[in-house]
Amino acid sequence: MNTIGQPVSRVDSRLKVTGRVRYTADIPIEGLLHGAIVHSTIANGRTVSIDTTAAANAPGVVAVFTHSNMPRMNPTPRPWSHLHPHGQSYLPLQDDQIHYAGQPLALIVAHTLDQAIYAGRLINVNYEVYPAIVFGPDTAKDAVQPPQFLWPVASSVGDSEKGIATADVKIAAANLQQVQLNLQYTTIVAPVSGIVGQRSVQPGQNVSPGQQLMTIVPLDSPNIWVTANFKETQLTYMRPGQAVKISVDAYGRVYDGHVLNLAGASGARYSLLPPENATGNYVKVVQRLPVKIVLEKGQDPEHLLRPGMSVVPSVRVK
Repeated sequence: MNTIGQPVSRVDSRLKVTGRVRYTADIPIEGLLHGAIVHSTIANGRTVSIDTTAAANAPGVVAVFTHSNMPRMNPTPRPWSHLHPHGQSYLPLQDDQIHYAGQPLALIVAHTLDQAIYAGRLINVNYEVYPAIVFGPDTAKDAVQPPQFLWPVASSVGDSEKGIATADVKIAAANLQQVQLNLQYTTIVAPVSGIVGQRSVQPGQNVSPGQQLMTIVPLDSPNIWVTANFKETQLTYMRPGQAVKISVDAYGRVYDGHVLNLAGASGARYSLLPPENATGNYVKVVQRLPVKIVLEKGQDPEHLLRPGMSVVPSVRVK
């Protein structure tokens, strides 16, 4: 329906059409049991016998419950209680009486839902059929009117004419809200303050979700770090937490920092085409490992440091 707003594409439609969508029942839980209910095929009467032998011996069945072996429950108060729906003065699987078509007669518990449903089809029920009771003027006087002190729910009938008169206003308000929301989507705000670089979009150009428009270099970020590619022979005594002096070539200034951690592999391993010595290269080459060095906070109030600058770090290892 397009009465209010515009239709929205369902992101799970393809999964539903192809049958690959997962529901709550599709999540496997260890030790989970499933149940299936056998319903009455008559509207009024009683069960003469319920043969559950074949169902109990069916594969995967754990238990079969009927009124003969179901644990007894306390009877509900009469004539009405807020613990059960209007007019329902009985508890299921407690006796052989049938009050309406589709009333539960048996409960099968099995390891899978298919096993429980299959076992339910094996149950044989014999009925004693009574004349059906049809609700009409003669039986309406016997219907239970729930007392308000048991169910304090205030209800009223709405004004249909007033609702129709205000429907256009409400629809217009909903359309206005959707338009305002769509207008907000046309404004893209920067997540951080900084300097714009690598801008690949121009005014009037159409963009799509996920498209990279520009690069923002944050200036107010409290986390400034240096990636130093030390030789593996220089890492003998280097440990996280050691103090570092960082000299920036652009300003000739020395900043204080500390070693945060060492990379998980050498820079060559992370390259697009890592070297493979099995091809016949037996020359030993000293590898370099990236080391992350974090500058102490409050050392760049003028925001002079930029990504890509050359620095010379000196780690105090002893």
